[in-house]
Amino acid sequence: MEADVGPQSGDDPDVEVKDTDLDALPDELEVSLGRDPLTGRFPGFKVSNFRESKITIWNFEDRALSKGFIYNMRSDYFKDLSYTPVRDKISKHAYERVVGTSRQPQGISPYDLGVIKLSNFNIKTQLNLNEHIKNRFNELSPEMVKFESRFFLSAYNMKGIKKISNIKVELGLVSEDGGFESFGYTENIPNLLSTSRQRVAFNSTGESEEVLSSSEILVLIDRVDLNFARRISEDGLDLALKVVDFTAETVSGDRYQYSKKINQASSNLRMFAISTQSGSEIFFNSRSETIQKTLEREIGEVRSDGEGSIIEIKNHPSTTSFPILFEDGGSNHMEGMSWFLFSESGSISDVPNIGSSVMVGYLRNDEIAKSVERLIQAFQEERKEEVGTVFQFNNLSLGETIEIDIEGSLTRPIINNIVQTTASAYVWTCGGYGNPGQIADLMNPPMSQNLNIRWRQIEYKEDPLPDPLDLKIKTIKYPSGIALSREDFWQGTSPMKLNEGNWRLYIQVTKSFLGKFGDGFKLEFPEKSIGEFYYGLMSHHGNGCGKVEFHNPEIKKYKSEGFITRDLKISVNRLFR
Repeated sequence: MEADVGPQSGDDPDVEVKDTDLDALPDELEVSLGRDPLTGRFPGFKVSNFRESKITIWNFEDRALSKGFIYNMRSDYFKDLSYTPVRDKISKHAYERVVGTSRQPQGISPYDLGVIKLSNFNIKTQLNLNEHIKNRFNELSPEMVKFESRFFLSAYNMKGIKKISNIKVELGLVSEDGGFESFGYTENIPNLLSTSRQRVAFNSTGESEEVLSSSEILVLIDRVDLNFARRISEDGLDLALKVVDFTAETVSGDRYQYSKKINQASSNLRMFAISTQSGSEIFFNSRSETIQKTLEREIGEVRSDGEGSIIEIKNHPSTTSFPILFEDGGSNHMEGMSWFLFSESGSISDVPNIGSSVMVGYLRNDEIAKSVERLIQAFQEERKEEVGTVFQFNNLSLGETIEIDIEGSLTRPIINNIVQTTASAYVWTCGGYGNPGQIADLMNPPMSQNLNIRWRQIEYKEDPLPDPLDLKIKTIKYPSGIALSREDFWQGTSPMKLNEGNWRLYIQVTKSFLGKFGDGFKLEFPEKSIGEFYYGLMSHHGNGCGKVEFHNPEIKKYKSEGFITRDLKISVNRLFR
C-alpha cells in the first residue's frame, strides 16, 4: 500500500500547497484545468459494455444437482447500469415525507459514488431464478451460490488525474433501502482483475473529464449463501459492485489513497448528493454558504416559495399538486415532478454544518411510488360460466405493475348425441397377431386373435386452459384485440405457464405503454359456447402388445355436442414496485 503523501510543492517543503476542497488536487492546478478549486469531486466509474452476470447454484455433495442461471443484459438496459444509489435513496426519503411517516431510510454515504449495478433482473428473470432455487431451503445439502460478472469498466471525472490503479471492490446487492449490501467476502476479491489477470489501471492525460479507454473486467466470488439468490428472486434485488478504494496519481506526480481522501472530505466539508433527470452526483463543498447559492452555482437559478422549499430550478418547475394520491390521482398526476430537499433544517436558506450532508432530487411521482412496494388493489374472482369470460382493467396508473394469476379448466359436455357408423376400417395389430388387412365392422368389432375393441365410455372431460395465445387483449387503442405475444405490452416478460391450467401474466404500465395502449384493457377468453367433441375406439390386445391403430380416421370416432363450461379463478395484484 502506497502512502498518502498528498500534493506537495516539489521544491520547497516549507511551502504548503493549498487544497481547499480536499480532493488531492492543488487549487492552482484545478484553476488551470478549469475545475472549481472549492468543490471537491473524485473519479467515478461506470459500465460501458455489459457482457453478462452469471449465477450458478452449486451442490457440493452432488455436482450433478448443481443448477446454472445466466442473465444477459440487453442493450436497452445499459443506461440503468450507470448507477449510484443516490437517486434510490432520495426517492425513498421523498416517499416517507409524502406519506408522513417518521421512518428514516438509509442516508447518503460518500461511497455511494462507487456503487455500480451489474444486473437488471426483471420479473421473468426473477421467476426463472426462483424455479431453480425453490424448495431447496428445507434441504440440508451444502448448497451455495457462485456469482460471476463480465463487463467493461470506464472511469470519468478524471481532470487532473493521470492514473488510477490498485482498484479494490466488494460484490453484493442493491439493498431494499437503495444502498449497497456486501456479500462480506472482501478477502476473496482484494483487487479488481481483468480477464488477462492483469490489474486494472486507467491512464489519462488529466486534461479531460473522462477516460475513453475501458478495461474488460471479470468479477468472481464463490460460495455465497443461497439466501442471496432467494432475495434476488423474491425481492427483485440486483447485483452490484462497490469500489471501496484505489490509488490515484495526479498530473503533478503525487499519489493519494481514495478511501483516506474521501473520508477526509466528508468529515471536514459539506457533502451534496444531487439527482435530476440528467443524472446523479456527489460532491464536497468547502464554502460556508446557503444551499440556495450552492444549487444556483451547480444547477441554475433557484426559485423558492419564501419558506425554504424549492419551486423551480433552471426552468424545471415542481408540477405536482399535493397531497400526492398515488393510487387515485391518475396517470397525468403520476407524471408530475417535484423538487425535494433534505438537509438539517430542510430549507434552502440553511447553511450546512461541516460534516453534514444535503440531498436534492427532482423526482416524478411514479418514481416516488415505486421506491417502496405499495399496493394499489388486490382481488380474486371465481367464475363458472357457459359463455366467454371477460376480465376488465380500468384506470391504470403510470408506474404500476399488474400481476395476474389464472387457474382453471374447461369442462366438456356430457355426451348427448352419438353419431355411429357401420363402415369398416383396416385394423393394424401388433406382434404378428391379427391380419393387417382384416376388415372390421365397427358396430360389431372382431373378437378374434384375442383382440378386444370397444367404444371408450366418457361422460365428461376437463382440459386445462387454452394457450394464452388464444386469449384476446383488447385495449382502448386496439379495440379489436392485439397479439398477446407483443413484447411492448408485456414489457420484457411473457405469459408464463406455471403448470397445467395455471398461468401467470405481468404487465408493467410505463409511459410508453400508456401512449401505445391507453389506460385500460380487457382480457377475453374464447367465447365458444357450443362444442363438438369426438371420441374414438379404444382397443386392447389380449396378449398385452398394446393399442390397435385404426387407419381410417373418418370412421373411428363419434361426436357429442353441448355447452362448454369454464371454471376460472383469477388473482390480481396491482402495485407500485
